[in-house]
Amino acid sequence: NKFGFDDSKIKSAIKDIPDFSPEQIKLINQNGYLFISKKDLFCKDGVCEIFDDQKVPFTYDEHHLSYEFASRMLLPIKSSISQYIKGGAISMQSSQPPKSEAKLPELNTPFKVQDWGPRSTKANLVPNIQPNGNMGIWIKISNTDQLKNATLYFDGKPAAGTYVQDKLVTASINPKDISSPGRKEITLKMLNSEKLIPIGSFTVDAK
Repeated sequence: NKFGFDDSKIKSAIKDIPDFSPEQIKLINQNGYLFISKKDLFCKDGVCEIFDDQKVPFTYDEHHLSYEFASRMLLPIKSSISQYIKGGAISMQSSQPPKSEAKLPELNTPFKVQDWGPRSTKANLVPNIQPNGNMGIWIKISNTDQLKNATLYFDGKPAAGTYVQDKLVTASINPKDISSPGRKEITLKMLNSEKLIPIGSFTVDAK
């Protein structure tokens, strides 16, 4: 955010972090933790990725991955993470009762919506902010073959841009569309059939 797209300034601002030694990694695993190296995944021959091909940054602050890079890192090892969690290595303790997961709509379509987000924010607070200031919406879908010419609608308005990739639909939402509190319906419009497919409700809370 501070240096924009200036690679040289960004690289000069990144401090070298020493690699974990094999002994440290062994100790981590022996104590029931799952070790995942961002450096191994995104760096090669001492050169680390800062942006992807669409100029989405690795991070928007100092160390939290952007959604795009987190997906690239975790999706290939999803089964390993699921197995690790199911194995009871992580103990979730909270004084609050667990939130019930929002049910995804059952659609009469050749694909299934598996997950989507973000799902809520406060008025004028842009979640998953993109380099151009817009909010990014992502939808994981089992099969995007039928959605090559789809447009995402947010609160009845077409998104600033809809992009269909392999099993993933992303869209860019103007911040003005989340300036007022309320529920904003998200739908996909299949241009070849004019069919509207409900995805879910995005909630904007008052400040």
